[in-house]
Amino acid sequence: MAFVRRRYGAEAFFPYFQAYSCTNLPVGELAAIYGEALDEVNRLAPGGLKGLVVSTRPDCFDEAKAALLSGYASQGLEVWVEFGLQSSNDATLERINRGHDAACFARAARIAGEAGLRRAVHLILGLPGETRETMLASLRFAVGCGIEGVKFHNLRLVRGSALADEYSAGEIAILHPGRLPALLADCIEALPPGVEVMRLCADFLPGATLDPLPPPDKSLVYRDVEAELLRRGTRQGDRA
Repeated sequence: MAFVRRRYGAEAFFPYFQAYSCTNLPVGELAAIYGEALDEVNRLAPGGLKGLVVSTRPDCFDEAKAALLSGYASQGLEVWVEFGLQSSNDATLERINRGHDAACFARAARIAGEAGLRRAVHLILGLPGETRETMLASLRFAVGCGIEGVKFHNLRLVRGSALADEYSAGEIAILHPGRLPALLADCIEALPPGVEVMRLCADFLPGATLDPLPPPDKSLVYRDVEAELLRRGTRQGDRA
């Protein structure tokens, strides 16, 4: 908090439970953990607490956890739940050993929406075997589930993962970074104007991933996507 105050002049704060599956505990334990974080923000920035963001898997979410988070929303906080879908293609989800199907995401999104929570989806572009049409279908599926925000990630091969081993063995190809801006522009055109675009590409610590090609620079991706939309004369929602 001290850093973002100094760097950005921040005055409003959202505690963000991001790494791993942040609803994967009994409700009572989650309440204690979330409550500690919210109390700490209130202590360090009186009046600055504006919301809460929780990232998780759709198969680690149910009505009881939605009710817990809804309680914070009833106190005036803006509460987001981010669900990792990655793809709506069940064959892809099975291929990458994701451990849930698209229907599981739809159910979690419905539960969160009925509880009055705002919902974001994480999608990976460039998963093995997927085409432009497959990726756009995943986006449209998530939109159909009522999401209010989306985070795009380009596929990165984490060192030691099964996908990294498959790439090293010549069993899969990866999306060339040069294709990313046009693909993202396609996605943004298909996204209704009311859905927030929260992220356009993935971040990893240096050395954490196997990068056969230099990974795209985030700031350049944002610039190139805007330039592509300008070149086309389109904007978010034009093909929604």
